[in-house]
Amino acid sequence: LTVRQLKRLGELNDKIPNPHYISGPELVMASLMESNNNDDNDFHQREHPKLTAFIHDWRRHFQQTLQPRCLPAGWSIASPVQSDVRRTEQKNQETKSNINTTNKNEIH
Repeated sequence: LTVRQLKRLGELNDKIPNPHYISGPELVMASLMESNNNDDNDFHQREHPKLTAFIHDWRRHFQQTLQPRCLPAGWSIASPVQSDVRRTEQKNQETKSNINTTNKNEIH
């Protein structure tokens, strides 16, 4: 290769987004939720046995591999799998509202 060719190669745009890209975590979730898609009306209240088993296995792997010494009181591999999605969404909305109010006050 010549210096000129190397320079041209270095100028190529190699960061072209793939519109069909699906991240690893999204693929895992899709696979785990696949058999639970019968009724999407109340996602947060339904049981997800494959997801629960995956999370418990992951916790077991974490504990066996890293052997952590300082885990929160009550931490257990078998702890129920819970999601704070609704609470998080509510906090996000409150934060956005506070930011908008602050911005409006600064403008006036």
